Amino acid sequence: MKKNIILLIVCTSALFSVPCFASSLPGAELSGNIWGIGMPVSLSADFKINPKMTVGLSVGLPIYHYQTFGIGRYDLRFMYLFSNENSLSIAGIIGAWGDTDILRPDTGNHYSPIGLEIGLALSYPFTSKLTGRLNIVAGLPLLAWGGQSAFGYFPPAGGIELGYKFSDSIEGTIGVTGQGDLLGLRIGF
Repeated sequence: MKKNIILLIVCTSALFSVPCFASSLPGAELSGNIWGIGMPVSLSADFKINPKMTVGLSVGLPIYHYQTFGIGRYDLRFMYLFSNENSLSIAGIIGAWGDTDILRPDTGNHYSPIGLEIGLALSYPFTSKLTGRLNIVAGLPLLAWGGQSAFGYFPPAGGIELGYKFSDSIEGTIGVTGQGDLLGLRIGF
């Protein structure tokens, strides 16, 4: 018990001492209700509806995105678990996403205030503490500035990461996601 309390204090203090990004990547293993927090502002939450379904959302300010700084992104998503055989979890993702910097269409960049995301989430536990996640998610912007709307944008629910469980409810992550996450902290509730 003391070990878990010390670990929680160390992880919490790390949020304030080093730059950290929340992991906004939804996991195909549907492990329960998850909060992702970090700095600069990046938040996510996934809520388990039943053993096969979750709904989630994320908001963030990626440091570097679309060749400019501080573009806000969001997504609202639904996941359905197709398979959980031989430890490999496969889930489908469908949702809405967008960029919030719609006030500057003159920059020449192609922001989309709303779009669709659809794809697959894969999750594999290498050990009881180390989990790999790969979300292959395509984004279809519905409204893009500059007269361009193209398939294949990298939406917030896509990415790749490794997660290490410090305890049953605390996981640290490293990877790259559509929200611009690099390092993260996921907390189960």
